[in-house]
Amino acid sequence: MISFLHISDVHLGYQQYGNPERFNDFARAFLSAVDFAVEKRADFIIICGDLFHKSAIDPKTLLQANEGFERLANAGIQVVAINGNHDKARYSDGISWLHYLSFRGHIILLSPLFLQNGISLDPWNGESGSYIDIDDVRIIGIPYLGAATEPVLEDFPKALESLSKEDIKFSILIGHFGLGGVQK
Repeated sequence: MISFLHISDVHLGYQQYGNPERFNDFARAFLSAVDFAVEKRADFIIICGDLFHKSAIDPKTLLQANEGFERLANAGIQVVAINGNHDKARYSDGISWLHYLSFRGHIILLSPLFLQNGISLDPWNGESGSYIDIDDVRIIGIPYLGAATEPVLEDFPKALESLSKEDIKFSILIGHFGLGGVQK
């Protein structure tokens, strides 16, 4: 049996109401979730976007994230993530802090390729990919896409049909977006 923990909108680095203690509260909540996953011996964690509150983080925020990811690595727990709207790369940067964490081996950062002829779903190759198979579970990621979300979701079933389902008992599709009529 597979067990996993799903978290989203962690917002590390957020100093809500200008209160420094709120900055620490977000880190404590993240580390509490990490400790829960370690205690329960989860097979993996899914982070569905907004690990960070903003695209430009300070060193203390990065230290908070690293502390959690080191605990998970020591416990042998993989982390699968996607970019949310808060942690997307700024236009001039090209990569986000989640890319950095992926390059360092802390997370598996999923994103499909968007080509002129449609969406390409490629397996995780150690550096990039849109899905990963962990045991008999397939995790497919869609990062925050803003206004492009609806057309991508319309084309997604066709892309999914192209994937082999051999040895896969079930799939998990993760995304970071609002539902129609809910988000304003």
